[in-house]
Amino acid sequence: MKNRIIASVMATFFMALCLMLQFPGEAQAGHMTTLFSTGVLRLADNEKWEKQYTTYEGKFKVRFRKMANSSNSRRYHLIVWWDDKRIADGYCPENYGGYSFDIYQDRSTKRLFLALKTNYRDVLMGYEPWNGRLEKYADSKNFYSPIGNPRMHVDSDGDISLAFIGNGYETPKEYQLYWVEAKRWFGYRDVTYRPYSYEVYYDTSYAYDDEELYYVGEDILD
Repeated sequence: MKNRIIASVMATFFMALCLMLQFPGEAQAGHMTTLFSTGVLRLADNEKWEKQYTTYEGKFKVRFRKMANSSNSRRYHLIVWWDDKRIADGYCPENYGGYSFDIYQDRSTKRLFLALKTNYRDVLMGYEPWNGRLEKYADSKNFYSPIGNPRMHVDSDGDISLAFIGNGYETPKEYQLYWVEAKRWFGYRDVTYRPYSYEVYYDTSYAYDDEELYYVGEDILD
């Protein structure tokens, strides 16, 4: 009997060890921190917002300007510099609810990420050195949620959390995003709390959900 108990404990330990080796780093807390958040920017025509942040690896600067005489699809001009190199130069469409930005940093890799937010959409981007361009790593419209109002932030575990909070009466739908250095991309897990209670589901589709929040080069709409 004693030998069977020991064998069972050893088998459980071995299975847990295999899972840890199969998914390295995914069970560990993240290393993300928020460098700054703008709050909602409601700019006047030709007004600009600009922020520069100095890290050990160099300078990161963001400039966002509302264009007075542009079409709705080019209403805002977004430029991002890394060590005085222009790594992003594109446009954002009109959004009457305003835009906001969060800048996150992975303390382990020193990577910087830019969260571009509206009242109905959050997009996570970052500079990818191997191809020299700004990549879109995550878009709230590509995550399933029966309720709306996405909110992206760094959670208490040091990971980026994407929560859909609805109107405050529903149980939020929540995903945890984590950086996988080997793939140079984000993985995600569903961490939604599921109580034994009734949840209200409703359609959160929008006519403008298919448009991009950031256009560059030939992707810029006329």
